[in-house]
Amino acid sequence: MSFRSFITFPVARWRFRKEGFVNVGAAYPHYFEWRDVYASLRELPAWVSYWLSESVPECKDFLKEMGWKIDGVEYQSCDAEIALQSRTMVAKYHVAGKYAAAVEQLFHDRTGMPMMKFACCGWEVSGQLYLGVPIPDTPYAVYMVSGEETGIDDRAHWDQISHFKIYIRHLYWSDV
Repeated sequence: MSFRSFITFPVARWRFRKEGFVNVGAAYPHYFEWRDVYASLRELPAWVSYWLSESVPECKDFLKEMGWKIDGVEYQSCDAEIALQSRTMVAKYHVAGKYAAAVEQLFHDRTGMPMMKFACCGWEVSGQLYLGVPIPDTPYAVYMVSGEETGIDDRAHWDQISHFKIYIRHLYWSDV
């Protein structure tokens, strides 16, 4: 499919993704013409309409919604993170250090989340962006870190770390 407008590309990608297409991309020309101004202005109301019409999911305990009752994991809150090109709901959890290894192993087994590594001042899932590791068959992703800076660099002593943080992200809209 071919479009000329700079605004039509994001709208078209969004619509295709909404219909279930996974591999959606766009290519832009390497030049700009005077008619691009008109075409973009013409498309602006449609883009705003699509952007505003996207339904916003309820921010809640996503682990509970998936039926994942995990011993030691306590739901803290859920917040919306709205950026120019994405909309994300983030459910936040705490797990006491003494349960962290079992919870980490559970996420590793169920999602393929890499085991955390000590880096500088705390434990984190190395190589993962804050968006997390996708949870199969769900719209969610998981990310886990130690809840505080710590000098404890040995897993055997995780019980001395007060808590670890778990983030379950629901990326429900993206123009990237």
